[in-house]
Amino acid sequence: MLRFRGEYLEDVASGRKTFTLRFRRPKFGPGDRVRLAFGRRDRPTILEAVVREVVELHIPEEVEVARLLLEAPSDEEGDRLLEMLAAEQEGLPPPDYGEVLERACRDSGTDLMTLLAEMVYINTDTVWAIWFEVVGA
Repeated sequence: MLRFRGEYLEDVASGRKTFTLRFRRPKFGPGDRVRLAFGRRDRPTILEAVVREVVELHIPEEVEVARLLLEAPSDEEGDRLLEMLAAEQEGLPPPDYGEVLERACRDSGTDLMTLLAEMVYINTDTVWAIWFEVVGA
C-alpha cells in the first residue's frame, strides 16, 4: 500500500499524478497491483493501481554535496564549494542515473535540491522512484 495525503486524490484519480518518491524499499515491483490510500489512516479512500516502473536511486555523492552546502557557514562559502565541485566534475561523463533522477524530480514536482535536503534531513542516500497507473482511470 502506498499512502498519500488527501490533497493528491484528485490528481491521482484523474491520471495527472502517476509517480511518487519513497525513502523505503518498496515490497512490490513492475506489474504488481497496489492499493493507493489517501487521507486519514482510519478511513482512507482507496484506489487500485498497477506499478509500471520502480527505480532505486543510490546517490551518496549528491547527498554529501547537499550536506556540505547546507552546513556551509555562509552563502559565499557555499558558492565557493559549488565552484570547486564543478571544476572537479568538468569533463567527466554524467552519472548513469542522471536522466532517471531528472525525470523523477520533474514527475514529482520536486526540485533536486529540495529532494537532497530531505535526504540529508532523514539521513539516507537512497530513494525509490515509483511510476504507477491507476486501474480504471
